[in-house]
This record gives sequence, C-alpha cells and structure tokens, in this order.
Amino acid sequence: MNPLKNNAQRAKAVNIVFIVLLIFNLVTIISDIMQLNLIKDLVNGKADAEAAGANDLRVTALAVGNFVVLICTIVFFILWFRRAYNNLHLTNKVYLDNSEGWAAGAWFVPFLNLVRPYQIMVEIWNKTQEATSNLLSFKQGTIVGWWWAIYITSNIVTNITTRIFSDDSSIDGLTNSTYAQIITNCIETISIVVTMIMVKKAAELEAKLYESYQMTEGEQEDLLGVI
Repeated sequence: MNPLKNNAQRAKAVNIVFIVLLIFNLVTIISDIMQLNLIKDLVNGKADAEAAGANDLRVTALAVGNFVVLICTIVFFILWFRRAYNNLHLTNKVYLDNSEGWAAGAWFVPFLNLVRPYQIMVEIWNKTQEATSNLLSFKQGTIVGWWWAIYITSNIVTNITTRIFSDDSSIDGLTNSTYAQIITNCIETISIVVTMIMVKKAAELEAKLYESYQMTEGEQEDLLGVI
C-alpha cells in the first residue's frame, strides 16, 4: 500500500477556485473602469442618482462575491498545502524544518506569516523531488520566489491604498481610490496566475513522488505472501 495520501484532487480543487477568483478579479477591474466613467458623467451632469445607485449595487455584489470566493480559495489552498507537506513527513526520507501543523498554522501567526509559508513551500518544492525515487532531473524553484514576492507586494499595496483612500469620500478621493483599486486588482490578478502555475508544477512533482511509492499488484501480492 502507498503510505502517501493522494493530493491530486486537492490540487485540482485549488485550480478551480483560483479560476473563479481570477474571473471575479477581472470582472471587478471592468467594474472599476465603469465606475470611473460614471464619476466623469456625474461631474459633467450626464448621469443621475439612479445610475449611481446601480453602480453601488454592482460594486457591493462583486465585493461580497469576491470575499466568499477568496475565503474558499484560502481554505482549499491550505488543505492542499498541508497535505503536500504532510506527505513529505510520511516518506521518512527527508529532513524537514517544521511540523506538519505549521503548514496551516503559519499563515495565521502575525509576522511569522511573512516568512514561514514561503520556507515551507520551498521545502515542498525541493524535498518532494529529493524524496522521489529515480528522478531524472531536478527542477529549480524560481517560480516559488516569484509567487511569494508578488503575493507580499499585493498585500502591501492593498493595505497602503486602503488606509490612504478609505476616509476620503470626495469626488477626487473616489476617483483616486478607484484608480488604486484597479492597480491593486491588476497585481492580484498577476498573483493569482503565478500561484496557479506554481500549484500546477508542484502537483506534477507530487504526482511523481506518489507514483514512486505506488506498489504494483505483483509487489502487493508478494508482500501479502510474506505476511
């Protein structure tokens, strides 16, 4: 029997929720552009309160939907992330710097969550290959560095823009906050795409590890015969 837990389905689930999140991000960017046009029309007297109300309703609906999808994305990603790290512990072939629980817990500890998840992802990438029998070539984890750099940048930009523009309800403030939101969503879109690529490549490495532990039917029969 294979001592590892198959993580392929969780990787597929992560990909699906990230696709949905990506769609929400792109639609939000379009919505923000529409809002900029509406602001110009309001200033020029070409739009009324009804148009403004419809805009607010659309923006609110997208924000709520995006939040729900984001929570689902976080849950599915951590489930995949934790199992990938736990499988490395189950191999008993590689030394790991953290316990399996930290693959989930590290995301929620202030300051530690700026470094530890990246360190664990680097281990997942490298140690998965080290633990794989008959691996023909070793893939460098450059994508992991890009993933984390863009993820941190996205969070910093979001926090800065939120603090700067959240209290300014003037026309200029709303215009600037909308531009900032577009920039933030563009960075988040890049982050989503890079994350999807990284998970896909890491899942391919996981599949090779899992296959290297998969016993043939003959091997299983031989083992049962010995028992």
